[in-house]
Amino acid sequence: MLEQIQQIIEQVSSKEAGAQGISSELTSSVAQATGSSIISGLKDSVSNGNISQLTDLFQGSGDIASNGAVTSIVSNLVGTLSGKLGIDSGVANNFASSVVPQALAMLVSKLKDSNFSITDLLGAFSGGSGSAGGIMDALGGMGLDQNKDGKVGLDDAMSALKGLF
Repeated sequence: MLEQIQQIIEQVSSKEAGAQGISSELTSSVAQATGSSIISGLKDSVSNGNISQLTDLFQGSGDIASNGAVTSIVSNLVGTLSGKLGIDSGVANNFASSVVPQALAMLVSKLKDSNFSITDLLGAFSGGSGSAGGIMDALGGMGLDQNKDGKVGLDDAMSALKGLF
């Protein structure tokens, strides 16, 4: 699952790196740094209990770029690109502010198209498929419809996450 997410991120970041004037020698390093920042940022959001931000993000609610989890990821990526890779901070900021929302929008689109399983996604962000199984078990044990809206969805899974981290 993380490999599929990384592929999406690399596709978007490679294209955007060229558009932002980042040298081709740095494209691979930038793509890896972008993937690491996005994945670790999402993992941090899960472990820190920022469930509403993630729920909003993965349901496509609101502007992706203004989501708190996304702004944190962008900020961390700018620091990595300018600090570790020596990219000008203005270029790094423009790149990160563009590529992170684009990559996450593609991921959200894949989720909506059912190309990714929510169980796999939660497992990827929580440390493996065993954790996702634990989340789904917790949902089952507590009643699948956590928010009592008549549907079982991402928001229900995110509610169950609160007690697991």
